[in-house]
Amino acid sequence: MPPFITLPIILLAVAVLLYFLIPLPMARKLLRPPRMSDGKAIYLLKRLSPADLDMPYEPLSFPIRDQQTGSPLTIASWWIPNPNAPNSPRTALLIHGYADAKVGSIAWAPLFHTLGYHVLAIDLRAHGDSTGLNVTAGFWDRHDLSQVIDQLRHQRPHQTQELILFGISLGAAVAIATAELRDDLTAVIVESPFADYPTAILSHANLMGMPGPSFVRRAISHAQRLSQSDFQSVTPARLIPLIHCPILVISAGNDPLVGTSLPELQSAINQRHDHSQFWQVDGAYHVESLLSNREEYLHRIQCFLSTAPSSPPTPHP
Repeated sequence: MPPFITLPIILLAVAVLLYFLIPLPMARKLLRPPRMSDGKAIYLLKRLSPADLDMPYEPLSFPIRDQQTGSPLTIASWWIPNPNAPNSPRTALLIHGYADAKVGSIAWAPLFHTLGYHVLAIDLRAHGDSTGLNVTAGFWDRHDLSQVIDQLRHQRPHQTQELILFGISLGAAVAIATAELRDDLTAVIVESPFADYPTAILSHANLMGMPGPSFVRRAISHAQRLSQSDFQSVTPARLIPLIHCPILVISAGNDPLVGTSLPELQSAINQRHDHSQFWQVDGAYHVESLLSNREEYLHRIQCFLSTAPSSPPTPHP
C-alpha cells in the first residue's frame, strides 16, 4: 500500500484507539480521587486534627456494610463535643467535598459549636481514613451515611435528638441523597452544591484543561458502569423537592463549577412548601462563602435553624 494511503489509515486507527482508551483512566480517576494525606493537609489546611483548632475530639470508626457489594466498610470520623454545651441534644454531621476529608470539613465545626451543636465529621468512602474504592456522588455513599446515622443515634441518643446534615460540594450531594432516604432529620444545610454531577464534572474538566466534552462524557458513562451507579438518579436538583426536612442551600456567586446550576437549585427550593431557603453569596468562590462574611453566614444559619422543627424526630425504620 502506498505511504500516502498507509499513513492516514494509521493516524485514523490511532485516533479511534485513543478515543476509546482515554476515557477509561479518566473514569477511574473520577471514581477514585487522591486521598487527603497528612502532608497535603499540613500544606493546604495548616492542620491535622480538631486539636489544631483547639477542639477536643474523639476518633470514631463506624463498621458498615457496602450496599453495592455486601462487603464490610469502615467509615472514619471525629466526634467533637461542644465544650460550652455538653448536655446539648443537637448534633451537626459534617460531610466534606471531593478529594477532601474530615480535616477539611472541620473548618465549619467552630461555627456549629457557637450554635450549640456537637459535631461529627466523617470521611466519605474512598476518602481520608475510610475504606472503599469508589465514590459515586451519593448513589452508594448515601447508604453508608445512613448506616452511620443509625449507629450514631444508637450510641449517643441524647446528643442526637436533633440531627442536621451539613454537606460541602460533593458532600452536599451525599447529604441531600441521604436525607431523601430518611424521615428523622431536623434540617439539611449544603454549601456550594451542584445541581447535577455530570455537569459539575464537565465544568471542572474544562477548568483543568482536560480532553474535550466527548471524552469526559464517555468517562462519566464508564464511571457509572464500573461502579454500577446512576448519577442522574441522585442529582441534587431532582432530590431537593423530595427530602423530608427543611433545607438551606448556600451557593457561591462566583463558582465556576456550579455557576450555571444556580437557577436549577433555586427552582428546586421554590418547589418546596416549608421554611427551606436559597442564599446566593455574591462574589464568593467555590466552598468559600464562610470566608466572605462569617457574621452573616452564622446569622443566616442561625435564623434558618430557628425555623426548623425541634420536636423529637420520627424513628427511622
